[in-house]
Parts: sequence; C-alpha cells; structure tokens
Amino acid sequence: MQKRSPQGDARAAFGRLTLEFWRAIYVTRSCLLDGDFWEARQTFHIRVLPKLVALLRLENGDLGNQRDDNSTVDLVTALSGHRFAQLNRCIPEADNPGLEQAVLAAAELGLSVCSEIASKSGGDWPEALAKRILAMPRPWAASETLRLRPIGVVENQIDDLLPPDAIKAVASRIHIYP
Repeated sequence: MQKRSPQGDARAAFGRLTLEFWRAIYVTRSCLLDGDFWEARQTFHIRVLPKLVALLRLENGDLGNQRDDNSTVDLVTALSGHRFAQLNRCIPEADNPGLEQAVLAAAELGLSVCSEIASKSGGDWPEALAKRILAMPRPWAASETLRLRPIGVVENQIDDLLPPDAIKAVASRIHIYP
C-alpha cells in the first residue's frame, strides 16, 4: 500500500473541503433568496461554519482535525489574531439581514483562505464558483419575482465550473438538500 505524503493529504483535504464549503454557501444563499430563513440559518451553522473552521485549520497546516470538522478546541490559539477577528464576523445576529451579513463574511473569508491555501500548495479549488456565489444578489435587494431554479438544476451548472476530478473525488460525500 502506498503512503500518501502530508502534502498529498493536504491537497486532498483542501479539494474536499472547498467543494463542500462552496456548495454549502450556495445552498445557504439560495435559501435566503427564497425567504427560507430557518433553513438558511440551520445550513449555515451545520454545514458552512464547520467547513470554514476546517479550512482555517488547514491553512495553518493542521491536518489532525480534518476528520472532526466541528472541532473548535484551541481555535483561538490556532489562528492568527487577524483570522480569528475575521471568523468572529461570521457570527450571525438574530435578524435575517444579520444572517446574510454573516454568510457574506464567511464567503469572503472562505475566498481569502482558499486563495491563500491554493497559492501555497498549488491545489485546485472552484474559484469561479466562489466568485459566482459571491455575486448572487442580496435577499433584501432582490425583486419579488427573482427566484432561483431548484438547487438540482443549478447544481448541474455549478458542476460545469468545477474541475472534473474534484467532482468525482467528492461527489459521494456531499449531500445537497432539495
């Protein structure tokens, strides 16, 4: 059996996490646009934040917590002061605009972290998808007639933006809520 190098493990973890993170951000933003604020809040807390924490740990070279994405033990000491302050901006307020601001802060932090990891490791990540998701309209700026197509339809378009190897490697682990 061939042993994987730590760099190979980091690239594999990066590919998996970025795909899962950006799909979760997309689902959360879609729920916000559709006015499904409870689903958006739940998706953000259960799917987005754990993946963001895992990406931040990966950025610091911590491969040990990739199996437990929910681990926030020692997070304050694991991150730089700047990154921790950025992560704190991802804590949503109780109102719906506060949730959207937290989702956007998480997406912007995710974009920064993914770019940093990719520049260091040369790993592939769905940058075009990330930028497209960040360009989605804000719920309170959207017209009443604006509605996204069902997630499954848009997901097929998103897959067109992703490297085929990333889709194959991660597809069996991702669950998109209808």
